[in-house]
Amino acid sequence: MFFILLRHGWLSFVRAHYFERSLGIKLLLGFVVFISLWYIYMLGLALPNLLENLFPEEYPHEAFFSLLLFVYGSELLARLFFQKVPRQQAKNYLHLPVKKRSLAGYTLIRSWFSVYNFFLLVFLVPFFLQTLYGPVSPAAFWNALLGCFLISGLNHSLSMFIKTSTGWKPPALIAAGLLIAALILTGYFLLEQLMNFSGQLGLALMQGNGWLFSGLIMAILLFQYVNVKSLVKNFYTLSDQSTKSSELPLYGNFIERLLGKVPVYGVFWELEWKLINRNKRARNNFYQWPVFLPLLVYMFIYIPHQAYSSMTPMLMLFMGSYGINHLQYAFSWESRFFDYLASKNIPLDIFIQAKYYFYAMLALLQFFILVPFILWLNPTVLLLFTGLVLFAIGPAFCLLLYTGVGNSTRIDPNGRSFFNMEGTSGRLFISVFSIFFTLVPVYIVAWILPFGLMTGFSITAGITGLLFIVFNKRWVRATVTRFEQTKYRNLNKYREK
Repeated sequence: MFFILLRHGWLSFVRAHYFERSLGIKLLLGFVVFISLWYIYMLGLALPNLLENLFPEEYPHEAFFSLLLFVYGSELLARLFFQKVPRQQAKNYLHLPVKKRSLAGYTLIRSWFSVYNFFLLVFLVPFFLQTLYGPVSPAAFWNALLGCFLISGLNHSLSMFIKTSTGWKPPALIAAGLLIAALILTGYFLLEQLMNFSGQLGLALMQGNGWLFSGLIMAILLFQYVNVKSLVKNFYTLSDQSTKSSELPLYGNFIERLLGKVPVYGVFWELEWKLINRNKRARNNFYQWPVFLPLLVYMFIYIPHQAYSSMTPMLMLFMGSYGINHLQYAFSWESRFFDYLASKNIPLDIFIQAKYYFYAMLALLQFFILVPFILWLNPTVLLLFTGLVLFAIGPAFCLLLYTGVGNSTRIDPNGRSFFNMEGTSGRLFISVFSIFFTLVPVYIVAWILPFGLMTGFSITAGITGLLFIVFNKRWVRATVTRFEQTKYRNLNKYREK
């Protein structure tokens, strides 16, 4: 049964209407993953020297073992927010004599083939080779590596248990948040004791303590049993037959009612919020975006001001907030609903302008949240980030919306959010990549101005962004004209299976 389900999954993958069109994007993503793993590997090679500088009185492997609990605690936290339970493709099997337990077991096995279970090994192998294999013994190397993998497996099992037994609903999220806060406070007040315990745990793994290994294996097996039962119990909630959409109140939630009261643009903002909030792919991307904000805070503290000149393209994407991600598929999100929208007398200029204002407000809201941290941690970059956010919601959003007319293709808004190639194409990649090149004229003007390079860049980017924002009706009108010229071709693409 397992191999039949595996074959069906493979056929579903290769028979997707977007499979051939996105082969180039898949290769590009594979290259990006390879480069990322290579950097992780290089970090593992450099870790012994780094630990020797931080903990000169300890051997590098002992220093790492004292941080073991914190490393895998952070990994568990990342799993809770990012790792998903594979969806049970149950719809096509409900009329067949297929046991729920078989589908649940297949889903649980699929969940083990996750990058979260293996990426730390890429980091640990070069580190343990340098610190354990030769200096201690090959047995210590294999014991430590196997022990770390089992801890990661325990994290995986615990994460799946939380998400399959609770459905990861708001009460579970609140409980997890309180637990995380309690663990952080415990780590802060009992730091020395936890580091000592973590060091002893690591040494026990290195020495191959049978009781410890047996305990880890038994805990993982127990969680697997419980997780299968939870998957069977919550079969419909965790499958593609989810009844979540039918449980939504017809009158809308507070935010939808509030947006709906805004004159002119309110009805379109309400539709946009429903599109984000009621569809899995858009919703997951939206709720995960705030996790990236701490990266900006980290930059304020540790990255020297001189390094910002080489990072402005990526910083601009961050400052564009969720709109940069969402507007890559500007007109594809409604592809499954556009036959209905096209049958209504909807003014497209207001429809597109409302979409633009909605995501511009999200970017500004993110910026206003960051301003206190900027003023507190590094006020010298306030002008730069102001210019970048204005440039992001000006020329960058304009480019995404205008080129999005030609990029439009059918996508499933309830599809998965990670490594989902549906809706991608070479043209989309080029249009998104061209956003980086829009900064080239800004740098040229900044170089001419009688200011420092970054000051001139900040001023030029801010003024350019303001001009695009003030005159947004003109480029929105150009976008509408282009869409009207191609709407029948786009509608035909929207109907593709």
